[in-house]
Amino acid sequence: MLSATTAAGQAAEAQAPLNQYGLLPEQNFVSPSHWFAYVYQATLFGTSNGIPPTGGVNLINNLAPGGPKEDRASTPDQDLRGALCLRGLARDVLVGSAPAELSPAQPGQAARVARGVADVLATGNLHGVPAVYASGRDDATLPPNFTGRAYYGLNQLVEGGRSNLRFYEVTNAQHLDTLNQYPGFNSTLIPLHRYFIQVMDLMYAHLTSGAPLPPSQVVHTIPRGTGPSGAPPITYANVPPIAANPGQDALITFDGRTLEIPD
Repeated sequence: MLSATTAAGQAAEAQAPLNQYGLLPEQNFVSPSHWFAYVYQATLFGTSNGIPPTGGVNLINNLAPGGPKEDRASTPDQDLRGALCLRGLARDVLVGSAPAELSPAQPGQAARVARGVADVLATGNLHGVPAVYASGRDDATLPPNFTGRAYYGLNQLVEGGRSNLRFYEVTNAQHLDTLNQYPGFNSTLIPLHRYFIQVMDLMYAHLTSGAPLPPSQVVHTIPRGTGPSGAPPITYANVPPIAANPGQDALITFDGRTLEIPD
């Protein structure tokens, strides 16, 4: 499926369409770890964190050469055929190296996926109810272009000046803070959980004492980097608070047509 002949060229060629479809460059570093750890699966919310192998669920490739094997390592290309089949069900269109014809079960499966998507589509109408959320720009589980940014823009279209939603996008932050303990992650990412705590405190103050919610903004953090012994200890300088009065270079704005997110 790739025209490049070197590993580096193939990697760049494969990455390009992901970013063209809306994944941010900031997510490129985190996404491979999520694919390897099976983050992108249906939530086993009753028994686990939703990532196999947990809750007694493992993903098996029944069509692996030599017989069924654990999916991730079942073929040299990490079961690309299975991934393309799942993508085809989501689009109701066969793609790549998927089989030339749908199996008898697949049209019904595609319809079920479409119904599921329709069931969770949001209207964006919060009816003026105050709401806040913090999103990591590097989040590869809930990519901002498909979640936080999209929902905030929809809400602004629907509610306009009546909206009490605030959107705080945090740079150098991703979904799974537990990964930040590992080399590479610890030097480039900061904990998003700090901002979860802060937005909860902001909302509590708003509801109990009428304190104004800060305007929607990008929070520019500073990664720890590396030192002689690895990443140095984190300080408050790395994770500045959500600003009550952010500068223009941080404000998230909507002009009735376009959502502007500062770099």
